[in-house]
Amino acid sequence: MPAVTLRSLLFCTALWLCASAAFAQGTYQRTKDGRTTVWNDHPKSGDVATWAGGRDREGYATGFGTLTWYRERQEKSIIYARYFGNMVRGKFEGPVNAHSKGKTAHAFFTEGARTSPWAMGPAPS
Repeated sequence: MPAVTLRSLLFCTALWLCASAAFAQGTYQRTKDGRTTVWNDHPKSGDVATWAGGRDREGYATGFGTLTWYRERQEKSIIYARYFGNMVRGKFEGPVNAHSKGKTAHAFFTEGARTSPWAMGPAPS
């Protein structure tokens, strides 16, 4: 294999590994009331959540419920999205409906990560 091709292959592999690590920055966090733990796949400074649904013995969100994300800004909470779906150990699993800015979309999740593109309208039953 020519040296240029080998270097290109190594560079592309390293770039892919860095990109994969960058996209895997999710973390668990406590809800605003401190009672429930939920997964935040893309954490940003000022993210605050509430969970309306069940909790398991360890405090993780479980079962069907509503996860509401807020952005804290200067002592003011601004809702930026509501998600309706099934949680397993604090992570969405299966079809999830999202409501934001007056619109509804749905996607499918596996272990808290979106595995399909967002599609307009609610998830099919």
